[in-house]
Amino acid sequence: MSAISATTSTALEAGWSWNVPLQSRCGTGYVFSSAFQSDDEAIAEFRAHLGAAGQGADPRVIPMKIGRARHGWIKNCLGVGLSAGFIEPLESTSI
Repeated sequence: MSAISATTSTALEAGWSWNVPLQSRCGTGYVFSSAFQSDDEAIAEFRAHLGAAGQGADPRVIPMKIGRARHGWIKNCLGVGLSAGFIEPLESTSI
């Protein structure tokens, strides 16, 4: 377990990786653009980035449709701040 108690992010070839220290483990992932790297290349790069900890890892590739909300205000529902710009998938929080 890392002694750092803050989320860190690292630039990789086609995106960025994050590391979030938790009480019992470290949550980590890699967001990449499939326009610049295949899924298999991204998995290999992510495992290499993780080093020894990544050798037994079995990362899941979660396709995302990138975009933004067309309307920031609909009836009594208003998107404010970041929620007006994009919708982050629940998968990022493992819900």
